[in-house]
Amino acid sequence: MPEDPITQGEIDVLTRRVEAVEDRVESLQVQTGGNFAAVVEGQAALRREVRDGFAGVNARLDGFDTRFEGVEARLGGLGNRFDRLENRFDGLENRFGGLENRFDRLGNRFDGLEQKIDQHQARIVELLTQLVGRDADGR
Repeated sequence: MPEDPITQGEIDVLTRRVEAVEDRVESLQVQTGGNFAAVVEGQAALRREVRDGFAGVNARLDGFDTRFEGVEARLGGLGNRFDRLENRFDGLENRFGGLENRFDRLGNRFDGLEQKIDQHQARIVELLTQLVGRDADGR
């Protein structure tokens, strides 16, 4: 029975892959001095160390999250206090605006009083001038 060319090609590819793996295993054995089990254990230890390191980092990040949430809560409280202060300042600003209007009205009234005083002083001067021109008997 003739061989199937596709099957033969697949067998050749698998054979080359097995040989490549064997070459890599031999290379690793040479690099490790034949103690391949020690390399596997070293890799496992390294994986554990990395996993533990990530667990520690995650724990620290969780701690930062907790602290950040606390800071956010405190800032929220400060924001509320700031809003209350802002409302109070707005109220004071309104009150000062009202006082400013009252002072403006008082200023207008004082301006009117000054005009009246000036008129009365002018009238007094006029009357005094008329009196000075007369004799003591009123002639």
